[in-house]
Amino acid sequence: MASNPAPDFPDFPPKHIRHCVYFEFSKGSTPQQAAKKINETYGQETANVKQCSQWFDRFRAGDTSMGDQGISLSTTSARPVQTQVEDMLKLLSSNSRVSSKKMAQQLGVSHDTILRNLRELGYKAKRGQWTPDTRRKNIATRKTQK
Repeated sequence: MASNPAPDFPDFPPKHIRHCVYFEFSKGSTPQQAAKKINETYGQETANVKQCSQWFDRFRAGDTSMGDQGISLSTTSARPVQTQVEDMLKLLSSNSRVSSKKMAQQLGVSHDTILRNLRELGYKAKRGQWTPDTRRKNIATRKTQK
């Protein structure tokens, strides 16, 4: 028995697709599963894994709005890097013992982004505290002045 092909929905409103992504998120699906299910329902290339992942990150951070702000179609972060770095440095100055996972949660970015930025800024975790790596002096200053 042949399976029915997915119906073609030309120019389907992106906001509806975002609601579908949220539905899949709330069911506990992964971004890969969400993209697959949406594409099976609405046609191939309706949703891609990268966009679903970005929306899942946003939903995990507590943002369930369906607007375009903060969603990037490129491989770079939607938030300006300098803003991320400045916010991260403020967190570190107020509490150098904050965990990288807690920083990611508070700033609404991925844990990998926090770790990458900390490494680029020359910070290391020593005895449960983030400290600048003395071998990479002034990197944080140069990074925030770009």
